Amino acid sequence: MSGSKKDKLIAFNKNNILEAARKLFAERGMNGTSVDDIAKTANYSKSTIYIYFKSKNDIYYHIVLEYMIILRDKIQKCIEDFETFEKCYYDICYALVDAERQYPMYFDCILGKISVSEDDFILLTVLKDIYDVGEDVNHLIELLLKKAQEQGVMKESINTLPTTFVLWSNICGLISIAANKEEYFNNRLQMSKDDFLQYGFAFIFNSIKKES
Repeated sequence: MSGSKKDKLIAFNKNNILEAARKLFAERGMNGTSVDDIAKTANYSKSTIYIYFKSKNDIYYHIVLEYMIILRDKIQKCIEDFETFEKCYYDICYALVDAERQYPMYFDCILGKISVSEDDFILLTVLKDIYDVGEDVNHLIELLLKKAQEQGVMKESINTLPTTFVLWSNICGLISIAANKEEYFNNRLQMSKDDFLQYGFAFIFNSIKKES
């Protein structure tokens, strides 16, 4: 078999396994799904699964990586389509909202603790790929903040690198809280989840923008 055909076969089999796992994780959760379940749903033997993935965690992190790449590309598109800092900021916020709505399980993982240990990178190479995509996102956000400073629409005193992480964690944290507290916001704040998110995004934006 030629290298090209072999690569296509590998990609085909891996995709089938990931599709089966994605379906089962959505139905049963990560803990409620076994490698045996994935093998049966994908119509492969368990030993075949282990040719392509080292463990259930390896499969899970490959799905996380797929969604992180989608998210990174959406953020990059927002920045490429830059009109104003404010519009770009809100476009990114709502790209993240869409990401949480489409794949909440993986969005929580993106926010959670993922190993950055070199030893773990060797054991599961996908963790290094996830780390690299995360760094791409950080770089994109920092570029946006620097552009805003250059255009005089963000405070010059702000240090863009730590602000990148503060901005990312605040926006994602807000989205995560809104997803879990919708009933509370309706009853206690008389606000819908969308109203709360709009208020929160504006609050964050106003904390970094330069006063007119």
